[in-house]
Amino acid sequence: MEEKESIPKLPPKKLVYYTNGNALLESIALNRIRLHAYHINFVNEVGEYERALEIFKEEFKKSGLDESLLDGLDEQKADTFIIQFEEKKDDLNCWRKYKSGTLDFSLDLDAYCFFDYENDQTLFDFYFNKTIEKAEGNKSNEIIGIARKCIYSEKIAHKICKQIIDSVEGYDEAVPDMKGKFIAECFRQFAAFFRFPKFSSGNEIRFAIFTYKKIEHEFKNGYIVPYINYDFDKSSKKSIKEIVIGPCADRTMAKYSAKKFVKDSGLKNFSGDDVPVRNSAFPHTSLL
Repeated sequence: MEEKESIPKLPPKKLVYYTNGNALLESIALNRIRLHAYHINFVNEVGEYERALEIFKEEFKKSGLDESLLDGLDEQKADTFIIQFEEKKDDLNCWRKYKSGTLDFSLDLDAYCFFDYENDQTLFDFYFNKTIEKAEGNKSNEIIGIARKCIYSEKIAHKICKQIIDSVEGYDEAVPDMKGKFIAECFRQFAAFFRFPKFSSGNEIRFAIFTYKKIEHEFKNGYIVPYINYDFDKSSKKSIKEIVIGPCADRTMAKYSAKKFVKDSGLKNFSGDDVPVRNSAFPHTSLL
């Protein structure tokens, strides 16, 4: 399968979040959209972060820069939490990927409620862009995370790493600590989006969060998984354009219960209508 060769751009206009019933109820009960951002160790394939580090070091060796500038790169993973989005709202691979063992849903979201497209703030002038925190109560321009499509091409990964390393030369030799911090920050952002090429058929969008206050835990897929809650502002509740019910045995009852939940919760879209609900086009046997 061919690797995707284009550098990921700003978050796409299509944004779909796969979730389970309990998480959906929790989110709507808060009168806003609450999403769980999981530690990168529990959303990445084993070895992906390490491969990203290898690629970065391969490019760094070509630069002739002092290798002591790489001190601290191995610690960057501990500070990263990931919210995963998709572009397709009824995709069999996604239903399998996010299968929870209970009734699952996908939320077709209005991406403009979550990302600032018109006033994009640049963190570095070659690749990544900042995403202004939309959480209620934030009055500053503090940047807590970055949203991008995942990087599936090692060719593009090498190109990005070279751009990062080339940019280091712009720092004053009198403040070498700043060079190291710049490299570490850029690598942390790059590594959050790198995926193995074998997953290139996917269209995963990630919101990588680097600044947070409280870490919580839940039992998920047989592990105790660390996560953080990310609450968007109250207007985000109206950002749900459609709810798709995942493959299930009793499609009639599942749809009835979801539509009643929408009605009882007063869940409206920006047009003031009840959020539409429909069943997946896939039978429950497709997940077996």
